Amino acid sequence: MFSLSRRSLLVALVATALWTLSLPAPAGGNPASADNRVSHHESPTETGRTQACLLYQVGNIYECFGSEKELDARLEMLADQPETSALLAQCSTGLRLYDGTGYTGSALVILDRSLWINLSSYGFDNRTSSYQVGACDSYFAENGSGGGSWYPTSATQAWDQASSMQSGWNNRVSSVYQT
Repeated sequence: MFSLSRRSLLVALVATALWTLSLPAPAGGNPASADNRVSHHESPTETGRTQACLLYQVGNIYECFGSEKELDARLEMLADQPETSALLAQCSTGLRLYDGTGYTGSALVILDRSLWINLSSYGFDNRTSSYQVGACDSYFAENGSGGGSWYPTSATQAWDQASSMQSGWNNRVSSVYQT
């Protein structure tokens, strides 16, 4: 669970995303994707292997860390910054994708909302094996920009989580969308 400061950060990040984006919901078609919006920061561990990345709209930020614990510490730091504190006003947490079952392996935390995120842009295409949906409903698609089949939306509503993907969906998700 998130501490109060993390919750404040997430509320702030979501508010900023809502303010800067006004794209249609997935039901009305495929919203624009987030390709080519990457600034990269990496904090390698002793082995130099990235374990957790954070993606959010403010400044088109994509930051990677040596562990999920380091990523969570970064979220706490961002909660104290005025430019990111408004982003999470409506959704207090982001979508967490994991490349291992049981919420293990490398993680990608997505705070962006109201646009399709093509996971290939962040090295996470066809790698999702477990997930935790945050405070906003999400959609998972088998192709980029919401194309192809969609993962059952009854399984990706706010606060849903799965320690493994439904049959036929392990390592199949190519794009995600948060409402």
